[in-house]
Order: sequence, then C-alpha cells, then structure tokens
Amino acid sequence: MIICDNEKITPDGCHGAPDFIIEINSPSTHGNDKAPKLYKYLFNGVREYWIVNPYEEQKISVCTMNKENNRIEIDMFNFDDKVKSKIFEGLEIDFAEFSSKWF
Repeated sequence: MIICDNEKITPDGCHGAPDFIIEINSPSTHGNDKAPKLYKYLFNGVREYWIVNPYEEQKISVCTMNKENNRIEIDMFNFDDKVKSKIFEGLEIDFAEFSSKWF
C-alpha cells in the first residue's frame, strides 16, 4: 500500500484510507478481495486498488472510483502486460517480467 498523507501514519498504524493498495489473491480470499473489499476500499477513500489473481483468471484488475458519477471503474490486464497506475505518474509494473517466476 502507499499512503501519501504522513498525518495518517502513527506508531500504531494507518488511520484513514491509503491512496493505493495492491493485493495478490489466494484461492481462499478471492471472493472477499473481489467484491466486499473492493467496495469498502473505494467508497472509503482508497484512490486505486489493484487485484492480482494468479490462480483462476490470471488477470490484474485496476479499480478506481469515478467521482463524477460515483461509479467504480475496472480495467483488466493480463500477466503479459505492463500495468500503469492511474494516479501515480511513472508507476508501472511489467507483469510479464515477473509472472513466469512468481506464478
């Protein structure tokens, strides 16, 4: 996760929403990460949430909240794609470089 507001960070943890979260699913957490966490995170201030699913779908979901219409936008990528952050210019992960080693 990335937290840009230093005031949210205290000795006992983060108080408030991080700006950016990446989660790698496991078979046992896939359902919880895909829907309940997605809604909870984005409707409570997380600006960008990536869900990496190396098992069933082998996809990366990049999820953001469109504040104009209060709707969640999801862009899907494959493990051979370079995925760029929508909120952090220059932040990019080339999943092709790592997917064969990790998954």
